[in-house]
Amino acid sequence: MREETPRGNCHAHKIGYGAATGDIIVAMSDDARLVAGWADKALAFLQEREKQNPLLSVGLHRMDFLIGTVFGLYYPYYPFVRRSTLEAVGGYFSDDYRAHFTDPDLALRIWSAGGRCEILPERVLQIVERAPGAASVGTPMKGTALAQDMATFLSRWGDRYGRGWDLSHLRGFNLDIRGLMQLCLVRDHTVHFNDPRLVELWQNFQRNHVLYHDDMLDN
Repeated sequence: MREETPRGNCHAHKIGYGAATGDIIVAMSDDARLVAGWADKALAFLQEREKQNPLLSVGLHRMDFLIGTVFGLYYPYYPFVRRSTLEAVGGYFSDDYRAHFTDPDLALRIWSAGGRCEILPERVLQIVERAPGAASVGTPMKGTALAQDMATFLSRWGDRYGRGWDLSHLRGFNLDIRGLMQLCLVRDHTVHFNDPRLVELWQNFQRNHVLYHDDMLDN
């Protein structure tokens, strides 16, 4: 679907969703590459896990192991989700945002409805490095819309999930969790730790993981 007047990637995703006709909706970006067989793996996992909870969003796991959390709840960067689930929580990505926070917003709508967001165990997605300057040219709103989008997100979810969290800056509540830290946090294919103490744990890990990683390599 061609967008004649760019309004940000959030609106572009919504246009794509409006034109889609399939049962499964997958968010994607132009710097992502998927391994062969990824769809079969994701669908098999979705079908198995939705026996426990039919309101489910599966996150396509990245090769670098990185996963996203907001207020200590897992949200998929690249959700693989049934249309029926999206319709049950008010639709796909919201164009109340321009370039940020639509993925955690969707995840919190699913969590709030009693559903779950879970991580695909197999790593199937590789982020490809862009050429210097390509990101700013291709997505100019990413550099200008963060403050507005964050304010919109916090006005919607801050009272419900953000009490006790530092909402004055992004890393006070929106934390990317690295692979080693996931060993402690991931349970039953997800992270569900809505406790502000997570920030202290995350900060401690950020300070120390390189030191320990290098030490292990030396030994």
